[in-house]
Amino acid sequence: MSKVERLEYAGEISECLADGAFRVKLSNDLEVVAVWVGNPAGGEADLSLNDRVLVEMAPYDLERGRIVLRLEA
Repeated sequence: MSKVERLEYAGEISECLADGAFRVKLSNDLEVVAVWVGNPAGGEADLSLNDRVLVEMAPYDLERGRIVLRLEA
């Protein structure tokens, strides 16, 4: 079986949620809940409100994603 193609969107963190999750407003005006996949030992401390990030999502679930990169402002 082949891997599922992932969708990538740029967005901005609009809210910090519990357990290292973030609400991200994407460039296509969609809001998703995303988790940071960076450094698992306190890596979410590197992200804050209004940071620009790159979110990777599966095409079958457009409500959740993972933050794979913090973009420069």
